[in-house]
Amino acid sequence: MTPRLKREELRELLVQEGVALLLEEGVQVGLGSITFPRVFERVEAATGRRVTAASVYERLWASQSDFQWEVLAELVEGASTLDDRTRRRVGVILAGADRSSESGRLGCLRELCQVVVQQHVIEGSNRDHYRIVLAAVAAVSAADDPGDEAGSPLGVERVRQALSDYLERDTELLLDLYNEIGATLGLRTRSPIELRQFALAVGALGEGVALRLKYFPEYALPIVVPTSPGRDDVEMWSLVGFGVEAIVNAMIEVDPDWPGVESGTPPGT
Repeated sequence: MTPRLKREELRELLVQEGVALLLEEGVQVGLGSITFPRVFERVEAATGRRVTAASVYERLWASQSDFQWEVLAELVEGASTLDDRTRRRVGVILAGADRSSESGRLGCLRELCQVVVQQHVIEGSNRDHYRIVLAAVAAVSAADDPGDEAGSPLGVERVRQALSDYLERDTELLLDLYNEIGATLGLRTRSPIELRQFALAVGALGEGVALRLKYFPEYALPIVVPTSPGRDDVEMWSLVGFGVEAIVNAMIEVDPDWPGVESGTPPGT
């Protein structure tokens, strides 16, 4: 006879199997596909342990909805943010930059706009955790607000906090990255704009594109653009690259107080 699991052991087993199911199927319309019977079946198939509703209701969760919100919160809390490949790509581009002239530094910035950001958005949209996090924003927005008469379940509040923590982690990583780019290329935000505001603007654009990319693949399709009127040489851009460059042009400028090339060493050198 299989020994009975402790309360917290059973909770963890069911939540982790719910997370696996959520990653496989994504958020459809709400969290309706993450049901107790389906999770019970997966647990039994994976471990041979049979779980019944009687062992869950009241003992662990008051309702299936509470369970579903906990599964979503668990996934968001464990989701990674900035992809390591994006940071490595930034290092490669910075290491090859011509930092001896202002035009060379701005040219490197343009390359970062059209290559790295496009890569970050496209790769992000293909990561299961990232897609679920974006869907969670919509799911939580559709849930009752704490101020509503009906109230808001504790699970929703946990998801809200998990999303807030996730976005803050992502913003901090972007700030580190943008500080690195600014120090290497001699750039700064235009007064009175703060770097955090720039990071939030770029992050929001990237998340919006990632949400739409499945339905509008043209966001990522290459667009051939002449480097200047009357010239034959061209650059490969994308809609998301144009969007980021527009934000950069509005919020970033050359730093007149930059100490020069010797002040910073490109990553990876």
